Amino acid sequence: MMPLSSLIRVAGFAFSATFAIACVVQTEGPHRNPDSVVTGGGSANGGGGDVDTSGNATPILVDVDTNQTMDAAPGQGVGVFTEYTTGGHWHLWWTCDTLVNTKSTCPFDVRISVASGAITNVQTEKFEDKDSVVTSAKTITAQTTATTDLDGVVFDTDPGAIITLDASIGGQHDPRFLFFVQKGEINGGFKGTLTNPLMLEGTTP
Repeated sequence: MMPLSSLIRVAGFAFSATFAIACVVQTEGPHRNPDSVVTGGGSANGGGGDVDTSGNATPILVDVDTNQTMDAAPGQGVGVFTEYTTGGHWHLWWTCDTLVNTKSTCPFDVRISVASGAITNVQTEKFEDKDSVVTSAKTITAQTTATTDLDGVVFDTDPGAIITLDASIGGQHDPRFLFFVQKGEINGGFKGTLTNPLMLEGTTP
């Protein structure tokens, strides 16, 4: 799959973001902010240093703006999007670039876990017969083959709980296709490298 530019809308404002799947690119190394906030300016896809796509990176912790939503056109770009609503309600969804790269498909393997409390009220979105989801008190594991549909899951945790997201496409854990809203911006305008897996928490419970 080739990099492409797509449009993500956040709370009525449009932001340009690059969705890319690549083995290695030059970006900054992972960062961990003691205040659990990814900070910086520019795109979440810039910098210098190697991106770890192995899935073995130590997760950094980021804040997700509570009650903010994103909008991206299915089939127009590769991304995994995380939204959080007051009270411990989560919405994770993912898209492929099938309409840009003709006939391409995206075999997603998305794992969500919580260290404290439990995951409850799990529901799937747009899953087809060949797609699957396995749940337990602490984890959700979803496997879908995305094309021009939006696939996703909604679920609840304890208010304020931290989740860990581990998302791969064809076995590749690229952090550049993970998106959330922070400080009203896509990925908080962070300029360095995120991690995949990635830890996320709502800004308010």
